Amino acid sequence: MVGVSWSVVKRVPVWAWAGIGLAIALAAVTVAALRFAHPTVAPVQAVGGFWLVDQSTVVRLSGVVELQRPGTDDWEPVRDAQPLTVGDRVRTGPDGYAAFTFFDGSSTTLQPASELAVQRFERDPASGATAVILQQLKGSSWTRAGDNGHPFSGVLVTTPGGARFFARGSQFETIVDAEGTYVTSAEGIVYGRAQNTDVEIPPGFSSRTLLGQAPEAPIPDPPRGPTLQVRVQGPARVLLTDARGRSVGQHPDSELPVYQIPFARVTETADGARVFSVPAPLEAYDLTLRGQATGTVQVAVGVLRPAQTSVPAAAVIERPVEQGEVLTTNFRWENEQVRGLQDLVAWPGAAPASAVALLRHPPPVVTAVLPTPAPEPTAEATEIVVAEPDPNDVFASLDRDGGLRPLVVAPAVPERPAVTTERPPLRAPTVPSPPPVVRAPERPAPAPAPVAEPTDPPTAPVVTLPPTDTPVVVMVTPVPPSPTPVPPTPVPPTPVPPTPVPPTPVPPTREPTVPPPLPTPVPTAPPTRLALPTRPVVTGGESARSVAPTATPVRVPYPGAGGLPVAQPTAGPTSRTH
Repeated sequence: MVGVSWSVVKRVPVWAWAGIGLAIALAAVTVAALRFAHPTVAPVQAVGGFWLVDQSTVVRLSGVVELQRPGTDDWEPVRDAQPLTVGDRVRTGPDGYAAFTFFDGSSTTLQPASELAVQRFERDPASGATAVILQQLKGSSWTRAGDNGHPFSGVLVTTPGGARFFARGSQFETIVDAEGTYVTSAEGIVYGRAQNTDVEIPPGFSSRTLLGQAPEAPIPDPPRGPTLQVRVQGPARVLLTDARGRSVGQHPDSELPVYQIPFARVTETADGARVFSVPAPLEAYDLTLRGQATGTVQVAVGVLRPAQTSVPAAAVIERPVEQGEVLTTNFRWENEQVRGLQDLVAWPGAAPASAVALLRHPPPVVTAVLPTPAPEPTAEATEIVVAEPDPNDVFASLDRDGGLRPLVVAPAVPERPAVTTERPPLRAPTVPSPPPVVRAPERPAPAPAPVAEPTDPPTAPVVTLPPTDTPVVVMVTPVPPSPTPVPPTPVPPTPVPPTPVPPTPVPPTREPTVPPPLPTPVPTAPPTRLALPTRPVVTGGESARSVAPTATPVRVPYPGAGGLPVAQPTAGPTSRTH
């Protein structure tokens, strides 16, 4: 069998053997080329997007993000980074995430199914004051309001129904739905106003403002479930990126901070370690580090449950790093646990899922604001009168259209709005309560018996006589009112006897009847009113009254419901029977 094979081989021409060898060599070269070319495929070493911008910009993080320019009804997709102007509107799809970087250093992250409009950008070159005014139409946003050191700079977010929220140097979430607006502060104070009612939302609290109603009192924000904690020790910048493209920390190519993940915080411990705390983690994370010096970096990842203050690390990795070297690692979040933490490897840049736009020239920090005296008007200059807002009102300067003016937004330590512990009621004007009215008791209707004693006239003296054997009639003469006195004409004193001045002619008037003088009573103790004897009941509508026990009853007409009869004036003294 071997001999036959060898005989066949000997009969093969030499040129055939040369062709076979060449084919084998070409195949080996092809396999080697494919093997060495595989590591250079772009997806393996891909890096995230990074832009240095000079104006306000919107960046697509993931999903569907669309932009509508003013004056048009068309929506165009946002690819990478696009500049923003006043009047632009941005919306996200059900899976869309977008990040805004504003000219003053503020930033906003738009969540899925949300819409945001740019209302105004303002800057005062003289004082350095800036204002970013946005209108959130629906959905959820996460805003970090910049603070350039000027006491009158800030970010204002308006929502449907007239609610407005102002912040400076704060981080807060705004949710707008069909019922109203929900604002939660994570850092700094957020000032809210609606229906002429103000509210201050401190860190860790949230406030609800229903449509057409005043803002409710802030309440503590409930826990948001487990918190992912990543601790990085070593000389490196660190950027943490989630699976939706949102990042927090420092980009490897910039020292400016990035705030795209809602409620994520970066703190520094006493030994220089950076701790990233992310509530409600997502499915996966990438960690990018850039060495700032030669040394060793250590990464520890753990999960902090509610009511826990510390917890052992679930996984720890470390590696030496050189200055300028970029390293990366990643891990998964499954079943509320950290899974699959990878070793640190060299990488050309930030994580592929990241997309960050930062200002090329950050706004300068305003160190002091000095009041500028108003220039003296000149004859050639035209005086322009500008109605300045109340400096104690954080919203007053943002209520009217026009350019930014010095001292426009909020004082450094605003006196208003005051913190409300409960919804303040609308104040009604204070009306002094009327003094109490003391009403006299109603006179009871006259009955057959007994009859209430009539009230004596205030000016008529009352004379009480002791009982006698004969009837006595008490005559009471009403004293007429005194005539209005005429003030005498002043006469200056003279040394001679005064000359009588003739009286001024006065039309004759009827002289009042002067009652006869009453007998002078014998001085006794103060007179007391005697109790009336019981009046016998008389049928037929008449009554009798006894003056004394032995006196003969005198019948007088019963007055009925109209009261006692009024005596008619006569030529003689007028009397009334008691």
